[in-house]
Amino acid sequence: MKKTISIIWIILLITYNIWILYADYSITEWNIQQKWNKCVQSIIKNAYNPILSEDWKSFAYIWIDWMWKRFVIKDWVESKKYHWIVINSLRFSPNWKSFSYIAVKREPWQSFEDSKNILVKDWVESSIYDDIYWINYSPDWEKITYIAEKNWKKIVVIDWVESEEYDLLIAWLIFSPDLKSFAYIGEKNWKYFIIKDWDNNKKIEIKNYDFIKNFIILSDKKTILIATAEKGWNSLLIKDWVEIKKYNYIDSFKQSPDWKSYAFIGTINWKQLLIKDWIEYNKYDWIVINSLIFSPDWKSFSYIAENNWKKIVVKDWVESFTQDGLNSIIYSNDWKNIIFKGEKDWKEYIIKDWIINNKYDFIEPDSITISPNWKSYGYIARKDLKRVAVKDWIESEEYDFVGNMTYSSNWKSFSYIAKKDWKSFIIIDWIKSEEYENVDNLNFSINWNKYVYHIEKSNNTTSPLIDMVIKVDCEDINNNINTKTENDSLKYKNEKEVLIQSLKKSWKEKYITLINNVVEKNNNNKLKLIYDKIQRLKNKSDILNYLQAVIYLKINK
Repeated sequence: MKKTISIIWIILLITYNIWILYADYSITEWNIQQKWNKCVQSIIKNAYNPILSEDWKSFAYIWIDWMWKRFVIKDWVESKKYHWIVINSLRFSPNWKSFSYIAVKREPWQSFEDSKNILVKDWVESSIYDDIYWINYSPDWEKITYIAEKNWKKIVVIDWVESEEYDLLIAWLIFSPDLKSFAYIGEKNWKYFIIKDWDNNKKIEIKNYDFIKNFIILSDKKTILIATAEKGWNSLLIKDWVEIKKYNYIDSFKQSPDWKSYAFIGTINWKQLLIKDWIEYNKYDWIVINSLIFSPDWKSFSYIAENNWKKIVVKDWVESFTQDGLNSIIYSNDWKNIIFKGEKDWKEYIIKDWIINNKYDFIEPDSITISPNWKSYGYIARKDLKRVAVKDWIESEEYDFVGNMTYSSNWKSFSYIAKKDWKSFIIIDWIKSEEYENVDNLNFSINWNKYVYHIEKSNNTTSPLIDMVIKVDCEDINNNINTKTENDSLKYKNEKEVLIQSLKKSWKEKYITLINNVVEKNNNNKLKLIYDKIQRLKNKSDILNYLQAVIYLKINK
């Protein structure tokens, strides 16, 4: 009986793979040639999770063979075959010299629950574990670290060296700036320990506390600072096992990259304040969660506080200004410019250059991206249960889902993935691909003229749904980047169509208000600059012509 079932299973596998092999899976030539010339498109069937190095010199993906085994192909070199390779676990170091992924091992007679995980780094396999997660690399990618589970016990692994087993790992592994020192907190038999550098002499038991959450090691590598040691109803700030101060609660704990400085938000008598390097400053009714941000060198910081229902932006201990409805702030790299996300009457909006953008039901905070020169920005917003992509005031059509918004290094190109009516698309510079059942893992080379992505596609009702990797290689975009060509007009034409479509929907309600805000909030000198810029872009859309006329009248009034 078992032999008969095995033979039937093999026949079904062979039939299915022949079906895939000969099914018509041609991909329609994408109209992206409007942007680049001489594009060559390659299709790799039965593949997923593609990754492309920025210089296009390395390319990797996961492939499925006819027996449904998975293996990684990197620069045409094949790995061992596994029962499964975890989706999106394939990762590469910034220099592409090192890579890793999680593979699943399972014998044919075992159930999926009995399968085991291994970590593969540069073709070398780890020990076998029940589960592997929290995979991280040291900043130089020389050391790989992860958490492994075996028989319900937690293990820290650093470069294949295992720690002892713990019931729970409280705080994740931290490395010193020189990468020579590390530490973490583990719990075993209801006792908490700080473990440092695998040295048993530096395994310190933390006594008399209910729970330990955050800790840092200062730059002298001797001081251990526990930020959230909870005891009873209090959170305690502790330095070298001496209790410094009690707080009702400690939140938003941060440490500088050089380990020399730290900061957190503390609550005392139901008032909140920022504590930075042992110094306490003004107390407020409330400090907005996750609003605390620092400049890269940690010389400047900012957060949003609230007193008497008024939102206040605090920068470097100084209350800069008040603005109703603020809930997040973003600074430019030089910390001279600022963008806000605000909320009013259950609507959210972006404020840039003190001009309020369109209002939406929700703006995804992690999607807000600003160009280095601060001239361009984009985000994803929710509008009447639909999603839209917004770039420089221009709004896309409405979709059921919008995600993975990405920009080229020169900020002249952008892309995102969208879904509508159960179909998925890639949009590059407002140009839409054909529809797929699913699309993800979009990766671009540094010049954006080469890219790869994964799709699931079925061309008709009779052909099966399969995974495919699409690889596109176009003429170098740098040939066109600084020269205005006829292709530019096609790009503007597409943007114009998006704008006109939006204008038809709600001209008076949205854009008249927008234009009036621009005119009212700027003086004549600023308006002249805007007017000059519009003159150079006047072929972009009718709205710019209208805005130009309004500004001209305002200047000459």
